[in-house]
Amino acid sequence: MDTENQARGRRNKQRSKTYERSLASDLGVARLDVEAGTGARQSDIRYPSEKLEVTLDIEVKSRVRANLAQLWEDTVLKCAAGNVPVLALVLRSNTRGTPLKKYAIMEWTDFVDLIKDDKDGIAY
Repeated sequence: MDTENQARGRRNKQRSKTYERSLASDLGVARLDVEAGTGARQSDIRYPSEKLEVTLDIEVKSRVRANLAQLWEDTVLKCAAGNVPVLALVLRSNTRGTPLKKYAIMEWTDFVDLIKDDKDGIAY
């Protein structure tokens, strides 16, 4: 077995979990753990927003370069029925010391539904 590839895989997994914990902490929730033995695929973070009256299922991905279509497909597959899927994308740089760039990506219709004020149209 190639131990360097195994070590790289462990480091990548640990880095991903660190990003998940950090983003979950920003929202004041904990990251979701894998349901052992169920084979169920679920998002990394579930955020029930009382203010927005929706539950956001957030899939965290970190990349140097991102294929958004592929990442979005995975986000939607892991989203629970009735929840709003959100892709949290952490873009890394190959240059040490460069700050991370973090993005929240969602369907336009979901975004409009979240900010729309039923009485007057769009809430500003």
